[in-house]
Amino acid sequence: MRANDGFADGAYGASGRRVVKCLPTASEDRAVAVTRLQNAYYLTRDMDRAVAFWRDALGLELRFQDGAKWAQLRLGDSNIALSSPEEGAPQAAGATLVLETDDLAGARKTVEASGGTVIDERKMGSGTAITFRDPDGNVVQLFQRPAK
Repeated sequence: MRANDGFADGAYGASGRRVVKCLPTASEDRAVAVTRLQNAYYLTRDMDRAVAFWRDALGLELRFQDGAKWAQLRLGDSNIALSSPEEGAPQAAGATLVLETDDLAGARKTVEASGGTVIDERKMGSGTAITFRDPDGNVVQLFQRPAK
């Protein structure tokens, strides 16, 4: 065991990084079926400056921009997005995690039953999102694309 970290021997990979194994839980039957990280976004008051930074300084590919409201940049198989305060989730501060699901209605019920508080639902051209606070007060969104 390493210096009082509570992990048994073998919990570190060859690189020295901690390896975490997810174990089944009693609530597994009611867990939301999250399919992937849709995006994470930061709020900005100057979209052009922010896009230039993420594109030019960090090398991310601009995928989409809606004027001064929203921009999405490719990061591997996911997205980093930039949002105006008006376009962002209500009460958001800092980054907001957006998780994609195929069952938004079921996810909403599960979030509420698990101690989350839904604070907004909105339809957009690309799908529907619910915004909620987790039990610690962090703002998170669940997103579902329209049926094909």
